[in-house]
Amino acid sequence: MRSQESNEFAEARRQRLVAVAWIGTLLVSSLPDIIWREAFSGEASQALWARSVTLVILWARPVTLVILLALTLAWKSLRRLSGYFLLLLVIHMVAGIVSPLIEESRIWQGWFGGEQASWAWSNLGVHLLRLLVPLVTLAVLSLMGLSRRDYFLVKGQLDAPVEPVRWLGINQPDPWTHFGRVLAIIVTLVTLVFLVIGARPSGSDVVRALPLLPVVVLFAALNAFNEELPYRAALLSQLLPAVGKQHALLLTAVLFGLGHFYGVPSGLSGVLMAGFFAWLMGKSMVETRGFFWAWFIHFLQDVVIFFFFAMGAMTAGGM
Repeated sequence: MRSQESNEFAEARRQRLVAVAWIGTLLVSSLPDIIWREAFSGEASQALWARSVTLVILWARPVTLVILLALTLAWKSLRRLSGYFLLLLVIHMVAGIVSPLIEESRIWQGWFGGEQASWAWSNLGVHLLRLLVPLVTLAVLSLMGLSRRDYFLVKGQLDAPVEPVRWLGINQPDPWTHFGRVLAIIVTLVTLVFLVIGARPSGSDVVRALPLLPVVVLFAALNAFNEELPYRAALLSQLLPAVGKQHALLLTAVLFGLGHFYGVPSGLSGVLMAGFFAWLMGKSMVETRGFFWAWFIHFLQDVVIFFFFAMGAMTAGGM
């Protein structure tokens, strides 16, 4: 009888953690901003009061995160989520408030901005500034007493078995050394086909952009790290012991997917594509206990994406 009551108490606690994690994640995701911008699009979005509300939404996120963090610290049964909301708070403060202030500063604009700045140089500034988020995240993780292995910043077991997912056609535990390579090829080719159909580049466009390939590779490597470390590895390290693998992967996927609503592609398709990609990358980290496959697959996809950005910059007349 006592064992049954103990199990029921543990299950109720787990469900409470899952509920708070989902409610908190949706509240501080891009969802409120998306709803606001879509509900008041067009001329209404240009009004002063509309921009004021957008500013309120921006600052409502860290305030909400502070409340969630205080709640999880004060309520013992929710304490496992405190690290998750702390990291979300740090990430948002750096990416959403500190970085834009630095980017808009006269000094930063003098270094990387201005009409005379080339595509390569201005984008170097962008990716160096984005590097601030994972660096601060790493500092916080270190202060939390976590090792690199705790937040997957190691190579991991590259040949670890893939957990079967029947709806994805994975019916047996294929090793990640095989599945990862196949996934990397598929993701890269699908991205390439999508961009070719959308941009329809000519052979001369490709040739003109080839000198920028080394810069493209650098930007792809930086961007893959800048996104995989804070938005995937760090958050998963806190969610896994709190809500389990299934919810941890879905939470990070939803958070990442909603953040790409205004990306390329945009809208619901963009959310689903980015969210599914995030789920796969998170799955690779959890199952291999490492960073390699997520970074590598993301890197290859970004090489294609940034090369098309480079072609667009060359067509517009700027290197």
